[in-house]
Amino acid sequence: MLETQPEFNLKPLKIYGGWHIHFNHFSNLEPDNDYPKEDVCLCFTEDISYFTYGDERSKKCGMPSYFIDLGFTEGLYLNGKKGFFQLVVAQGDFIKGIVYEYFISRSTDEIQDKINTYIQLISTGKITKYKGLTFDGEAIEGFAYNDFLFSATEGIKERFHRERYF
Repeated sequence: MLETQPEFNLKPLKIYGGWHIHFNHFSNLEPDNDYPKEDVCLCFTEDISYFTYGDERSKKCGMPSYFIDLGFTEGLYLNGKKGFFQLVVAQGDFIKGIVYEYFISRSTDEIQDKINTYIQLISTGKITKYKGLTFDGEAIEGFAYNDFLFSATEGIKERFHRERYF
């Protein structure tokens, strides 16, 4: 184990005005790297980044709020560097709303591309052209939101490419 933990740069993201960054630890370190897993496991936690758009005032005016949540499958990194990033983009909150994307990948570039795309779509209001999957976490007792929100918007990236939002 290293005497001092290695430091990594944050992955650059294109954040528009109106976003609240609750925390962001999304680094440029790929899961498949040459560092001992014990020295870099803090880069691969369940809570890597959490951003919101829209506040209480906008909710009172009937405007939607959105969130982008990024994590790494908990506990798997220390088990042979297994696991993947898990990205959720939704309107509402973790209990009830509309999910636009549930995406998994081991590539920081793919995750970066998804986050930047959704920040742009949400910030410009273009997200309203797309339908997501409505969910209500209270409807299924004992299940977390991500236990039943797999592939909510299959093919959304292809639609965005066709409409040139990238």
